[in-house]
Amino acid sequence: MELTLDLVLKGKWYDMIESGEKPEEYRNIIPFWCNRLLLARPCPHGFDFMRKSADWWDHKLNMMSKSELACQIGNLIDFQKYDQVTFHRGYTNRTMTFEIGNMMIGTGNPNWGAEEGNEYFVIRLGKRI
Repeated sequence: MELTLDLVLKGKWYDMIESGEKPEEYRNIIPFWCNRLLLARPCPHGFDFMRKSADWWDHKLNMMSKSELACQIGNLIDFQKYDQVTFHRGYTNRTMTFEIGNMMIGTGNPNWGAEEGNEYFVIRLGKRI
């Protein structure tokens, strides 16, 4: 069974993705999105990834910078294994689904909604399904 990430977008961003102008979506690096997008190993020598609470991520984000968090990806932290993302145009029935190309932490394009110099969870889109 495929695991789908559901995201609600403002009309402007939805329309840009639909037209092919915007090939990626951004989410702030805050405990809420860490909890939805990341998995953490219970200990450095463990093999089972697990979700942590938003409080756990809040504690981690207070202890390290976003760049340090990015360095942990693939080591002690990994992205949730979403297969696809479904975008909702606001809270309407209008949706579209894409394969997820990859997810990373990085800066975004200000023309696509990112603030210059800020780091985000970047969800790069694959082909439309």
